[in-house]
Amino acid sequence: MRKERFDAIETKLVELARQAGAKDVTVGEIIGKFFPRAFVWARRGESKIIKMGEDKAQNVITFEVIFETMSGASSASYDQAKTLYYNFYDLLLADVTLGGLCLRALPIGFERREFQAEGQWGHVWVTYVEVLIDI
Repeated sequence: MRKERFDAIETKLVELARQAGAKDVTVGEIIGKFFPRAFVWARRGESKIIKMGEDKAQNVITFEVIFETMSGASSASYDQAKTLYYNFYDLLLADVTLGGLCLRALPIGFERREFQAEGQWGHVWVTYVEVLIDI
């Protein structure tokens, strides 16, 4: 049951990344060939037992949803990365329970990096999403 819920949350984050505008989205590996692309990775987690009339486990998992863009112009790549991030942000906040899969899923921060490859400019926008689950 726990792994199935974890997989369902990953699948939902992939779906949101696609809806945000990523053409190629993968989970746990970098294999996307088409830009803009996205990767969904579980980064860290925490589990604890809480008392609420009965013992329950509560898991907090931080996922990274990573958008990568590439363009001949750095400003165009940057703007596309920003657009993907805010599209994803809005979709996530529209349903913070991910369709009832968790108690809440919230964006808790981001980082941006740039790179240059083969005369193109790329931007990597890493979004951290904290997911709270009661089991």
